[in-house]
Amino acid sequence: MSNLRLSQTVLSALLAAYGLLVAFTNLSDYGVNFEFVRMVAGMSDTFGALKSGRSMQHPVFLNGMYILIIAAEAGSGLLCARGAWQMWQARHAPDILFEDRKRSAVLGLLLGLTLWFGAFVVVGGEWFLMWQSKTWNAQATAFSLSIFYAVALLILLQKDN
Repeated sequence: MSNLRLSQTVLSALLAAYGLLVAFTNLSDYGVNFEFVRMVAGMSDTFGALKSGRSMQHPVFLNGMYILIIAAEAGSGLLCARGAWQMWQARHAPDILFEDRKRSAVLGLLLGLTLWFGAFVVVGGEWFLMWQSKTWNAQATAFSLSIFYAVALLILLQKDN
């Protein structure tokens, strides 16, 4: 097993564990973490004229958004886990087979990147102006996770030949 294959497999397994753990935490502590979504989408402590036109406070919308976040976390974790397992099984296989076994992990990483960059940095940060909040600002964490998922995705897309 090459160092690249091992690295790709371990990265996928670690991101699987992360996605599944975050989803589990959000489910097991639904109310507390839902409050974060409610406060960010409600733009509770942002300023400026955009607040009145962008703030979302309807419970159905907020619960739906939170459920989508949890589903993306779990989906990313499950896809990465499946990919890590398939890569482990193909660790000594020919290059073409190993490349095929990375597909689930690549999709999981892409889903994670979409969640952390798309949902948190773009939607939370810019649409709901999360960057203005002193209390409900997860921009730095979301950006760090976005970079991590992007780098992991680049590593996974490397071919071992």
